[in-house]
Amino acid sequence: MVKLTRNILESGRGVMMVVKDTAHQDVLYDLVLKGTSLQKKDIFLLNGSDSIFLTDESVAEGKVPDYKVVIVPIRKAEGYTLTRLSAMVTSVYPSNNATREQIEGRINRISQNEKTILYRTAHI
Repeated sequence: MVKLTRNILESGRGVMMVVKDTAHQDVLYDLVLKGTSLQKKDIFLLNGSDSIFLTDESVAEGKVPDYKVVIVPIRKAEGYTLTRLSAMVTSVYPSNNATREQIEGRINRISQNEKTILYRTAHI
């Protein structure tokens, strides 16, 4: 997942990484820091009742930092917008179709400016 994320970042896209749970989130956070040129300020961990509105407009207005990667547990599928990002990297996790559609919809919204959205599934 980290190699795939690094390749997408190098193409100039921001990435939403979907992980199994918060323990997996912490592991991938460390791996992304070690496997990319990103710094801690470039990565946001979405936990519990957290919310984020990461759009081109909110970044331009200085309301939200310009995160390059947001790491989200699969069960956190609602309550945030990530249209500043245009790629999603995930693995195969137990979930239902409604959850998968909701999580994909976090980057694929009306305010998305990128013409092509990337969805990549890493089979590990």
